[in-house]
Amino acid sequence: MSSNTDSPGTAAPITPGTEVVLTDAEGREHRAVALSGVEPGRTFPVVWVDLGRPWPTSRGLPWPADALRRLNDMEATS
Repeated sequence: MSSNTDSPGTAAPITPGTEVVLTDAEGREHRAVALSGVEPGRTFPVVWVDLGRPWPTSRGLPWPADALRRLNDMEATS
C-alpha cells in the first residue's frame, strides 16, 4: 500500500474531512472520515479517523497511515 505523504508525484495528501478506506489486520476494508492529516505516532505515522460509530475517545481512532487510502483514489482505480 502506498504512503500518504506530501511527496511530489504521490496521491493527494489526507486532510481532515477526507473520505478514506481503511484496511484492518484481517484484510477487511472499512469506510471512514479522516479527522487529521498524517501525524507521527509512537512507532509509525497515523491518521485519526471517525468510523461513524461510538468509541471511548472523542478524538476518534488512530489508524496506521500505510493501511488507508483516499476513497476517491480507490474509485479511480476500480
